Amino acid sequence: MQTSIVKLHTTQCHPYASEVTLERYIHTHYDEITDRPRPVMIVFPGGGYAFTSRREAECIAIAYYAAGYNAYVCNYTVGIDKCHRNAPLMDAAAAVAFARRHAKEDNNDPNRIAVIGFSAGGHLAGFISTSWQEKWLAEAVGATNDEIKVNATVLGYPVVSAVNHPHSGSFVNLLGDGATQEQLLDVSLENRVTKDTPPAFIWTTANDDAVPSVNSLVYAAALAVNNIPYEIHVFPDGRHGISVATWETNPVWDREHNYQNADIARWVQWSVDWLDKQVFKISAEKVNG
Repeated sequence: MQTSIVKLHTTQCHPYASEVTLERYIHTHYDEITDRPRPVMIVFPGGGYAFTSRREAECIAIAYYAAGYNAYVCNYTVGIDKCHRNAPLMDAAAAVAFARRHAKEDNNDPNRIAVIGFSAGGHLAGFISTSWQEKWLAEAVGATNDEIKVNATVLGYPVVSAVNHPHSGSFVNLLGDGATQEQLLDVSLENRVTKDTPPAFIWTTANDDAVPSVNSLVYAAALAVNNIPYEIHVFPDGRHGISVATWETNPVWDREHNYQNADIARWVQWSVDWLDKQVFKISAEKVNG
């Protein structure tokens, strides 16, 4: 494995661009192992647009690395005084462009770039998935729309809507205090889905008391209306922020509750299988050599 942390932006597209980093988890090339370009997973940790949680960062990258992906963790812009709607979105766009521009160096498949996000990071993953075709965004990060295109989306207990059972704190941090109804509707992902939105794998828990499962349902419904393929799982029981649902991500600040759940932990392999068979069609290549 090759790992490094790099500065993401090559331009000062927003005032805090120089603070944004990308963690790389790249497979080392060996002659005895297939040299076929690898699919990519770009990780956006959660944290309510106030911070980026380590519980949804490296462990997620490693899970997809183990499944054959090259992975990147984007430590995007956070904070009520920094986000101003567009800064995290620019970071996400630049991360996708980075993976494509380094396709040869990192052995990435430029046609198999997925994003994954959790909670507010799920909003960002959905935000770039529903915004990649916007000309202003590509120009802002010095890229083309083809370079920032998302091929697939994975969402874990995502923040989706700013108007329908919203996680209000996330949108205060993203937009600032006193956002108008128009601004809230604008960043509600269910209103942004179009025919250009990539397929999505979505999972959540029915009793999530921080980000209601309605968020996942309205995104799935918007995909369905636009005939975009998706798979959704609503587990009956599980705390918000459960991540990979193993001992590794049990938070030190909440010893009272159990974040380990073997049933929920299945989402990782399910998402890999979905990407493999339904979106990237990697399984056919494995069979055909």
